[in-house]
Amino acid sequence: MSDRLKKLLIFFGISLVCLGGYFFYVTSSDPLLEDALSDTNELMIASEKIYADLDKLSQLEIDTSIFEDTRFTSLKDTRVGVKQIPSGRSNPFSSLE
Repeated sequence: MSDRLKKLLIFFGISLVCLGGYFFYVTSSDPLLEDALSDTNELMIASEKIYADLDKLSQLEIDTSIFEDTRFTSLKDTRVGVKQIPSGRSNPFSSLE
């Protein structure tokens, strides 16, 4: 084979591989892109649901007269405070000596 024919075959071979790779790249579906699109759709559905629930909540009317009732105002706070105690060492990486 002549040198020119070898170079021509190599050129066509490389061109064929490049075209095949390009065709494979263009026609293949990207799973990351599909996952991102499905996540976006799920987020849109969830946000629409949240807005619908928020709209329902904004239509509620709450009777606040219960907070002025003497039974409510006579309630006492019976919480017990929690003592703060030091835990662990100031420097956990220092030696045990």
